[in-house]
Amino acid sequence: MQEYQAPKSIDSKKAEVRFKDIQHALLQAFDLTLSQISIKTRMRQKGSNQYEKLSETRDKRFLTVQEGPAKLAVNLRDYLDTGLFLDHRPLRRIIRQQAKGKRFLNLFCYTATATVQAVLGGAEQSVSVDLSNTYLDWAEQNFSLSNIRSDKHQL
Repeated sequence: MQEYQAPKSIDSKKAEVRFKDIQHALLQAFDLTLSQISIKTRMRQKGSNQYEKLSETRDKRFLTVQEGPAKLAVNLRDYLDTGLFLDHRPLRRIIRQQAKGKRFLNLFCYTATATVQAVLGGAEQSVSVDLSNTYLDWAEQNFSLSNIRSDKHQL
């Protein structure tokens, strides 16, 4: 469950009540307990704050999801971003469909989910670049989950 932080023009008490109402409706509609829901609030972040952990769990809680032939790691609890932007799914499918025999460059690759799809679609070479070591480690995990082990696909 995710929401954007209410702007200052919205009464904070009203925003809190609305959020709790939505949370309650979600619990009822899907017959869940609070421990089964990951709750995040998006707010403006600058600089290195956008990479800050939300929790300090010893074992990062990654789940493996499947998107087409790709297996990808998502983390619903430890970071604000989950590792997989769902709204990019149609684009990743197009990349996979058009990648055969091509070279793929992924700048600001995040967790390299687009690269995984390109490689699984038949890209001969790829280079994925990100400034965050956290995201590059995550990309390496995505490569491993999808059995991408080649010197032709660099992070």
